[in-house]
Amino acid sequence: YYDEIFLLRYVLTHSKKGPFAADAAENAVRQTILFRTENAAELESAVAGEVEFEETISRFVSAGVAGEIEGMEQIWVVRVGHGHPKALLQVVTLEQISKVSLLRREALYRTCDERTRRTRKMIRLIYVYDLSSASLANYDRALTSAMKRTSELSAIYYPQLLEKTVVINCPSALILKTAKLILYTVQSIKEKFGACPVTNAENCGRTASECPFLTRLGGGSKSVPPFLGGSSPCPKALQTRTERADSMQRLTVPARSSETVEFDILTPGLQVECELLIEDHGISMSADFVQDTNEGDPLADDQYQPIWGSTQAVMPPAKYKAEDKLQTCTLTLP
Repeated sequence: YYDEIFLLRYVLTHSKKGPFAADAAENAVRQTILFRTENAAELESAVAGEVEFEETISRFVSAGVAGEIEGMEQIWVVRVGHGHPKALLQVVTLEQISKVSLLRREALYRTCDERTRRTRKMIRLIYVYDLSSASLANYDRALTSAMKRTSELSAIYYPQLLEKTVVINCPSALILKTAKLILYTVQSIKEKFGACPVTNAENCGRTASECPFLTRLGGGSKSVPPFLGGSSPCPKALQTRTERADSMQRLTVPARSSETVEFDILTPGLQVECELLIEDHGISMSADFVQDTNEGDPLADDQYQPIWGSTQAVMPPAKYKAEDKLQTCTLTLP
């Protein structure tokens, strides 16, 4: 594994450092070998798609591989406007987020490395920041600092992984300026940064294939999902929270008021598990079961109307606070 192709990545990365190039490359190689030795088991698990906390994080971050260019360069997309950093930091720590982000790069790196060795051509990653629906509310200083540190480590452990960082679907000049200020803090990103002119890829009649940085998009629009202007199915990791089956339903409850959420239960005797995440302050929550006494078939009868019977409490009132973070409760229904 530690052969001439492995070493070439470091030579190319540090070649512009003049008389210090050899020492810089050697230092990075030594750090990488130490990192790979100490984390060998976790790195192999990452390649197998088994990363602790990744599933939890993916519920609050929309990021993943959207397609490939000519079957080679992978397109990794972060849909900034569909993330929920505040909720994310309630369920996992910054250290866990950084670790998952770094381990994700291992799987991407392995794919690029395999294709590099097979084609004898340096295959890299296209990193896309989709700013559709993004606002300054999506910015969290602590999370950004953690991601900056992860990018710095990635530049050491995975040299020559990044081909280009592209910002697309930017809603305003202010958001683009903020994105540049954040991304430019990492030198390896600054040197390979570009902004695509497409501002509404899904609806404006232009496709991602018209972006000057994706002109080699093999297969045209079929290679990317709709939010990039294509027709390929959207991977689960890149679906918005409203599209995902396991997403949490957002509900705002003003002070000194109440809200009711209703769900239809078509099968008796179920055990239902619910999750609750409070953003601010706290609430009191209870659950009641109301039986439909109509013996007709609601799925077969278009004119079906429920006949509500008595109300039965299945969960007594309980208080939940924001500092409790992600809470789980189980309801046993009649």
